[in-house]
Amino acid sequence: MRCSTILLLGSLVVAGPTACDYHSPTTRSRGQPLGPSPRPAYHDLEEGLSFQVGDGVSVATEHHAVDDPGTIRSLYTLSGPEGLLLSVDVWRDPHRLPLETWFERHLAFTRDPEAVVRWTRLTTHQSPGMVIDRPRTPHAFPRRIAVVSVAGRVIRLTCHRSDDPAALALFERVLASLALDGGAR
Repeated sequence: MRCSTILLLGSLVVAGPTACDYHSPTTRSRGQPLGPSPRPAYHDLEEGLSFQVGDGVSVATEHHAVDDPGTIRSLYTLSGPEGLLLSVDVWRDPHRLPLETWFERHLAFTRDPEAVVRWTRLTTHQSPGMVIDRPRTPHAFPRRIAVVSVAGRVIRLTCHRSDDPAALALFERVLASLALDGGAR
């Protein structure tokens, strides 16, 4: 059984803790709201990651007890009234590989011949990163994906509907405000 708690950020109300099965390799946790901010902010104490979100956006957090560079350690799912908007995935990169090398080993499948890829500086850390725009296909909505390496972690943000102005605005807000603190484990 998984332990789950969802943080509803629109009103900055945190759901109370629930009983956890500590034998499970996966846990779900709640984040902690930051202090006063122009927009509601989300802070995950487990990963030491924070970012700003919009009103009415909920964040579900899932942590996995793994350090394998090819396995997602933390997953954040941001949803609004209409459903899934954005996901943020975090991997450990203990060898601190160049981002392009890490990407080719673990995420090359996200780049296809129709995708547009550009390199830029991302997050509050201004780390080198890549932004991939994937066009609409008969089977999928258009997506915008950002991948950045910060402080021994690789972070991927995926906007699941880059043709939706609200989802794209949330993607840009989270990406611009994304920060890692020294307290991450």
